[in-house]
Amino acid sequence: MACEPCNQLVGFCCTFVVPEGFTPVQNPDESFNYSVAFNTDCLFCNTETCETELTIPNPCPPNAPLLCPVTLNRLVAQGSIRYIASLEVMDSQGNISHICCHGESCVDNILLYTCEGENPCEGFDLTNIDVVNQTVESANCTNACDTILTFSGDFDFCVPSTATFSNTGTITIPGGGGTSGPADPYPSVINVAGLDGTITKVTATLNGFSHTFPLDVDVMLVAPDGTTNTLLMSDPDSGSGVTNLTLTFDDAAVNPVPCGGILTSGTYQPTDCAGFVDTFPAPAPVPNAVVALSNFNGLNPNGTWSLFVVDNAGIDAGSISNGWSITITTTC
Repeated sequence: MACEPCNQLVGFCCTFVVPEGFTPVQNPDESFNYSVAFNTDCLFCNTETCETELTIPNPCPPNAPLLCPVTLNRLVAQGSIRYIASLEVMDSQGNISHICCHGESCVDNILLYTCEGENPCEGFDLTNIDVVNQTVESANCTNACDTILTFSGDFDFCVPSTATFSNTGTITIPGGGGTSGPADPYPSVINVAGLDGTITKVTATLNGFSHTFPLDVDVMLVAPDGTTNTLLMSDPDSGSGVTNLTLTFDDAAVNPVPCGGILTSGTYQPTDCAGFVDTFPAPAPVPNAVVALSNFNGLNPNGTWSLFVVDNAGIDAGSISNGWSITITTTC
């Protein structure tokens, strides 16, 4: 069986028949007042396997890549979703009431893939569904007396995930050819889209960090809301300049960024080294006193993430030559 694309959406459609003497209630923007309720008792989770191919490096001469078969497990939601929709209507006396339509949507959707040996259905919540893309439109059919409207939309399964997003553009520290001030660009941004649920974990990586005196550098990550933030590192100490470091920031790391000693490539806890004032020019927000990537937990992950980098002293300079990345884990 081939590995086919995932599809989290299940469409639905039913018809409102508005009797003579009633009219649908419309808002000033000409939208209708409606609601929809649904039942997932007829859904079940099924695990299937599928076959695909993966290209991997060949360590032996002539080093031609190997094309190897791979077996994956996938979660398939099957069954049906029953639903009932309500539309607000008004009679000639101005009295408000409701009419209903109902239906049942068949479900046979691949929601996610895992490696062979893992159970994708374990812990997955098939009841966590949003209703999206709802529209009420005039139907193509009419009768002499009634108003007929078509109500449609999609049921959207919430799928928890972990994904990495990158901006590989160089960040010059500082910008403008000087030796102090904001980096260029300021901020450097990553647009995150397509993730369901809310954040449970964030890590960030600087790729190719170089500076002749790292003690001058402050780095802050800001969420799409423009306010929630954490310092990643502030004024790390180093006895000499550093070149082309890969720095990953993770609350679960064993060690903080060194505030005394040599900064090397590695994974560190976000760290604000004491004894220095951290000033980020606008449009950056004021740095959060709590220095932790868990500050982002519970937020919507989608939107523009911003990395603000500042060199707060003169003479020295540097860059982040290969940009940065952010890894986000969500739950539903």
